[in-house]
Amino acid sequence: MDTTQEHILLVDDDPGITEHLSRILEKAGFIVTVASDGEEALELIRTTRPDLVLLDIGLPKLDGRLVLLRIRGDGDQTPVILLTKFSDIASEVVGFELGADDYIGKPFSGEVVVARIRAVLRRTRAEQPSLARSPRLCSGELLLNRKARRAYRRSQDLKLTPKEFALLECLMLHPEEVLSRNQLLDDLGWEDPRLIDHHIALLRKTLGDDSKAPTFIETIRTEGYRFIGPVEAC
Repeated sequence: MDTTQEHILLVDDDPGITEHLSRILEKAGFIVTVASDGEEALELIRTTRPDLVLLDIGLPKLDGRLVLLRIRGDGDQTPVILLTKFSDIASEVVGFELGADDYIGKPFSGEVVVARIRAVLRRTRAEQPSLARSPRLCSGELLLNRKARRAYRRSQDLKLTPKEFALLECLMLHPEEVLSRNQLLDDLGWEDPRLIDHHIALLRKTLGDDSKAPTFIETIRTEGYRFIGPVEAC
């Protein structure tokens, strides 16, 4: 997936709407994934980490309001724009109370959808604190408390050594970016490149990360290491 393009998850059970909107969004430069019900939407949010969700309220299995409730209940602040019937004011109010970032009434024009998506993405990104300034970093079930110099997975203290913590912090500050051993040495102020490989191995063991099917740290052969993002200030 091209990481320079924003990824939109479009959730609607009407194939006519999803096909029409997908064409418009892709023409506007977005990557589009489609879900047709609430349960599929939650799974795709978890596995694909979209930049924004276009979410219809009237969905089978789980309606859009329950999907939004689950998203925000998990602490996920992915921007969500609700697609609603034009006259359904009560649903719009409830949606905002549950944490929606915007709504678009049906019927709608493709140009309006694209403009509203771009406006929400600009606004939410401007509101997000910089990772470099955040005292806490989160990625899935992993939490890094930079002030306390402690890391937790599923709320369990990982008891990292200072070097393991520094290495993990460095990787998480550059999510999805391949960092060479030389870059890591410079950022960490270490001198011996063998320390990188040694402490990566220790860190993986502590995290319970499988090097062949990594959850957190990926080895990019001949290049370096990459933290498998996303990472958020939390």
